[in-house]
Amino acid sequence: MPDSLRTGESLRSYATCLLNTGIVHLTCSGYQKETLSFLKKAAPCSSDVISNGYSRCLMSGLLSSRLADVQPSSLSQEEQLDAILSTAIETSSLGLITSCIKQWTAEEQPGSAVNLRYILEWAWDKVVHTKEQLDGICAPLFDSSSNFTDSPTLQLLQHSQRLLGNLSTIFHCLLREAQDLTQRGLLGLINKNLVSSLISQYAQVVLWFCRTGLLPEGSDEDAVQIPRPFYSYSVNQNYYTIRREELQQLSKGKWCADCLMIDGLVAQCGDRLVDLWKRDEGGTGQYPPPTLHGLLDIYLLENIDESAKHAIVIYLLLDVMYSFPNKSGGSVESFPTAFAIPIGLVKLVQGFWLLDHHDHQNSLEMLLHPTTSPSLWGWQHDRILQALMCQGKHGIALRYLHVMKPPFSSTAQAQLCLAVLLHNRCLVEAWAMLRQHSNSLNTEELLSFLYQTCQELGLMKELLKLPLGLAEQVGCLVPPTFLSTRAKSRPWHTHQ
Repeated sequence: MPDSLRTGESLRSYATCLLNTGIVHLTCSGYQKETLSFLKKAAPCSSDVISNGYSRCLMSGLLSSRLADVQPSSLSQEEQLDAILSTAIETSSLGLITSCIKQWTAEEQPGSAVNLRYILEWAWDKVVHTKEQLDGICAPLFDSSSNFTDSPTLQLLQHSQRLLGNLSTIFHCLLREAQDLTQRGLLGLINKNLVSSLISQYAQVVLWFCRTGLLPEGSDEDAVQIPRPFYSYSVNQNYYTIRREELQQLSKGKWCADCLMIDGLVAQCGDRLVDLWKRDEGGTGQYPPPTLHGLLDIYLLENIDESAKHAIVIYLLLDVMYSFPNKSGGSVESFPTAFAIPIGLVKLVQGFWLLDHHDHQNSLEMLLHPTTSPSLWGWQHDRILQALMCQGKHGIALRYLHVMKPPFSSTAQAQLCLAVLLHNRCLVEAWAMLRQHSNSLNTEELLSFLYQTCQELGLMKELLKLPLGLAEQVGCLVPPTFLSTRAKSRPWHTHQ
């Protein structure tokens, strides 16, 4: 008999019996599989269950090597429980733990609170310890000391990610079942649940970057020799520096030059992301990040929308594929699928990237695609219109305006839409829009803007043909010098 069957270290065994009447195939669950089933089942966590559970794990060979020969009589009940919890986490058999949490939160026994506190502290200690191990595993991935990730490193990463995911499940269960907690206790539990979730997701993304070959990081000198997709900070930094200078020249003080879509994504994440991207040598706080380390650390930042984090990573992956088109990028394209990112967000980011890379027509088709998320972020419509107008793509801006019909929440937004209409000589539509969206607070400002823009574009003759009211006719006769002083700065700069 194989040793694995004799010691119970097998999930199942198979037998084939030759009988007079035929052949019979048998499948028997091994003792280890029975133990895993025991750990997955919901059961009251009594002292008998703890003792029985430890004995099962010992006989099945599921305990750590430190406890491989330690009998239950040599350990306290707390030590046995610790061993069972560790085994459950290692094998993703969480049913026993979650059932204990539900049992202890439902009953009003004196020891229940102590038990829950023990689970909470035990799980948090595991998170801290696993994060320390993860940092040690990741260090060589970010210091350019090697050009590939070996199988043992991938296995360690996968193991850490699995532990963190299971621990996050426990904190989620504790938070869901928590009752009669003090405000301080609830806040602490919420923070632990959040941190464990962030670290778990970070480990997932790091593991994906290793599997696709983007990690370990390499130097730009290695880019030619490395056959896999490669992130070059210098290549991307050079492109976006030139692009921002180009937009500054095109704006001529008339349009907002800060209209790269990726800069809008970064700005949405706030100062913490800016500070993060200044941390590494050469970082400016703007896109692109100086290292993949800086990119992936986004996932450890709190209070940033997950969709924004994913969007920035997708955007960078598009840059990777564009920078090195001859290198295999099929695996890089799997990121949205691997993390269940909605297709609407993916297409939106693709539209942003195309717009930032001069492909205005294809960008519009992507942004207006039926599956694209139309209004995921409040700033996106203004920035898209600013980018198109700044680059002289007035007709494309008009089509975007007509299809998306962005809402107006400020006078500056109304002025931007007026500018789009007037630059396309849609004077009647602009006039109707002004009347629809003006009020006692902004009427004079909008009229002043309309008259000045019409003068600049040579539309005053057409404007005077419209059915103007008395006050509006008087406005048309105001000297141009007065109009120019009224508009001290271009008010349709809706973001800076």
